[in-house]
Amino acid sequence: MPRRVEDIVRSDRRSIRDTPIDIPEPLKKGGKAPVPKPDIAREVPIHKLKVTAPIHVGNAGKGFPDPAKRKARKARNWWLITSFLVIAFVAIAGYAASIYFSRATFTIVPVTIDAPVDTTIVASATSTLGYLSYKTSTFTGSAKTSVPATTGAFSSTKASGVVTLYNTYSKDSQRLNAGTRLSSDSGLIYRLTGTVVVPGYTLTSKGITPGSLAVNVIADQAGAEYNIPKSNSALTFKIVAYQGGPRYAGFYGHPASDISGGFAGQKKTVDKTLLASTTANLQTALTAELLAKAKAAVPEGYIMYDNAYKTSFAPAAISGTTTDSATVALTGTLYGVLFKTSDLIVKLVGAEKVNSFNAFPYRAPGLESLSFVITNPSEFSPAQQGTLIAKVKGNVKLVGIIPVATLKQKLAGLSLAQTSAILKAYSAIIDIGKSSGELFPSWSMSVPNDESRISIVVKDK
Repeated sequence: MPRRVEDIVRSDRRSIRDTPIDIPEPLKKGGKAPVPKPDIAREVPIHKLKVTAPIHVGNAGKGFPDPAKRKARKARNWWLITSFLVIAFVAIAGYAASIYFSRATFTIVPVTIDAPVDTTIVASATSTLGYLSYKTSTFTGSAKTSVPATTGAFSSTKASGVVTLYNTYSKDSQRLNAGTRLSSDSGLIYRLTGTVVVPGYTLTSKGITPGSLAVNVIADQAGAEYNIPKSNSALTFKIVAYQGGPRYAGFYGHPASDISGGFAGQKKTVDKTLLASTTANLQTALTAELLAKAKAAVPEGYIMYDNAYKTSFAPAAISGTTTDSATVALTGTLYGVLFKTSDLIVKLVGAEKVNSFNAFPYRAPGLESLSFVITNPSEFSPAQQGTLIAKVKGNVKLVGIIPVATLKQKLAGLSLAQTSAILKAYSAIIDIGKSSGELFPSWSMSVPNDESRISIVVKDK
């Protein structure tokens, strides 16, 4: 049977049961135990030991981290740090790029007012209360063609053409009656074919600008010596009636066209019907030529309608040296009627609509295509600065002109909310409710400072 522990204890050794307890004497008598004095000889000096990490020699039950796991953890930490840096860099670069490449687009719809027109206007070349003012532009020219003809009996005709008269004498206009005599440098006399009013001069920063008017003249006598080519522009005409007075030097004229048709002798004879049709064709061709010149010369701020003109033609001149043909020449003058655009618009659509733009600029599409018909053509004479009555009809619009460059300058650098105040300041010409603004990219907070990155699209209704 198994042995008890006591059975294998050597007999010469005592067990803890056999060891007597030495009780100090004081304790036996109920006193305090004496405090033992340290054995100085046996004191062990205390040193601070340097603790070093144990060198791992295995990973089985030793309590040391696995090198593979440590390496994996280091790799994971490095990946996290790198990813954070990359994300931060991309975010910063994206933000910088969004600022650099940011754009703003504003779609602006201008205020548009429909203004149908159906009215009659009365205009005058002088300042007349309640009348629209007009001014004239004068153009002269000539045309000719060859037609069959026969040599007739002796005949005589007077030369005719156009002379431009100038007024440097007075700011006031000067009326000259039909038949007023003009003398050339050589002493030949010509007469006005109709009554005219020569405008007065105007003062500019460069000095006096003479008033001028093209007038039709006819030679006082028949004969080829009265024929003067337009190229002889240095030739001067003076008004005979003013000789000896202060007006004589202040009024003068120069040829504005060929003065031709003067003849005395055996004249070419052209069939009357042929002459009439030839003259009509020359008038049509010459009118178209002069009208094109007048339209091309309309100054800025003025308008001239296709029917706003009057023409005047000298009698057709027939000449030639061959036995079976003749030359038919025609000289004519076109007086264009011009209106100041701003004054005309107020007259046609009313001051209330114009004033709604609060002095901001506007345009009037459709104005030039209105129907314009002179209703008193027989009484109206531009050369005499007569009163013009015309019927005007059609559709026109008033559209605010958007100051694109100014808006870009004012919108640059503002937040989208702040741009509203800028646009509202232009509410007289901008339809705020139909206009909009957009920033790109969408997270941008303000309009770019660079005006080249701001687009303003003007979109008519």
